Amino acid sequence: MTKNLLEQSLGEDSAPILAEMERFNLSDEAQKKILLFCQELQAYNEHTNLVSNAKLDVVYKEHVLDSLTLLHSIEEDHPASLIDIGSGAGFPALILAIARPQLHVSLVESIGKKCRFLEQTITKLDLDNDRVRVLCERAELLAHKLQLRETFDYATARAVAALPIVSELTLPFLKVGGVFLAQRSKRQAVQEQDEAEAYIAKLGGEIFETEFLPHDLLGRELSIILIEKTKSTPSRFPRSSALIQKDKKSSRGTAG
Repeated sequence: MTKNLLEQSLGEDSAPILAEMERFNLSDEAQKKILLFCQELQAYNEHTNLVSNAKLDVVYKEHVLDSLTLLHSIEEDHPASLIDIGSGAGFPALILAIARPQLHVSLVESIGKKCRFLEQTITKLDLDNDRVRVLCERAELLAHKLQLRETFDYATARAVAALPIVSELTLPFLKVGGVFLAQRSKRQAVQEQDEAEAYIAKLGGEIFETEFLPHDLLGRELSIILIEKTKSTPSRFPRSSALIQKDKKSSRGTAG
């Protein structure tokens, strides 16, 4: 039933997408909710720009499948918490929340119109508000709140900033032993790791694995860099938004 529904919704491009989806062994309910989520995004995107192209087949190829590649790095059937920084349209956070019913997910987004979409979609998908929540605030501020700092098992961020900057925004939220799942292109992973390693160590983290993924349906070469939190992050991190923005322009983290 679900397969037929997806075929009808995705049109002539459904076969390769369905083949990829099958690799993740999702329940029928999860697949239906992912489709509903994408349909909600498509409708919302008609009046509020959240993604550059909201056609269902494009959203699946560019965002859904990309998000699902993180599943094997998250323990299954084990209660855990994840924080997603700069959630935007909800990738990968909402996909992971749907696919892992025991995962508690916090979506951090500072832009009001995106927060409203995320909150509406969580309600539409009938996701438990105690399990999946939106924090409409800047990560740099939230990371200094005691109730959030060093409390999460996993962190994600599909940010375009350099790896040191993204790490500065995510690692303070992780408990010691937690893991930041950094999604990068293969080129970024190769170029950034050596430069980022020392800065990540200052934040209390350590790169312990880089996984290079097969070409996706769009021909992209993607990777996942796994960064473990090995010790507490110094209290001065993350720095103020102004200092981080300054480093974003220079594409590297430079704080001492």
